[in-house]
Amino acid sequence: MKTLIAAALIGFAALFGTAGVGHADNDPYAPLVGVWQGHHRVMKVDPDGSVVVHVPDDPACPTCSAVEMPAMTIHIGLTAYDDNGDGKFFGYVKDSSDTRAVPTAVPVEIDIIPVQDYAKDHPYPRYIPSDGPGNVVTVSVKGLGNDYPFCGPTAHVCGA
Repeated sequence: MKTLIAAALIGFAALFGTAGVGHADNDPYAPLVGVWQGHHRVMKVDPDGSVVVHVPDDPACPTCSAVEMPAMTIHIGLTAYDDNGDGKFFGYVKDSSDTRAVPTAVPVEIDIIPVQDYAKDHPYPRYIPSDGPGNVVTVSVKGLGNDYPFCGPTAHVCGA
């Protein structure tokens, strides 16, 4: 199962490219467009603000090991952004493969955080280079306590 999930994530990233490539300056979602990855996580953001997130579905199998854990797919629609340039985007859950864990219509916030700032609040020395380039994107589903981190191609802080 772990091999299958890893192969699917690698194939997903290869198919859709990486984050931060080929953006129009007038596109409000340009900083997010592309594929972002983390440990057993992948997120694809399209220029129209459509987001697809694949994360482990812990509630579906609370006794599963990381190797056996099924994946959950969350479809998000971005509807707004903070035009102060601080990297905050807002939307809602359009659909989820496990609506018990992530119900539809729940508000979502996606934040772009420079890797150095993320490292200050998440001191995991084995993952975080103190002077590394790049950004971390966090996806927070309101009221559910989910704060999934994803990295672009130059920020190596989101797990193996």
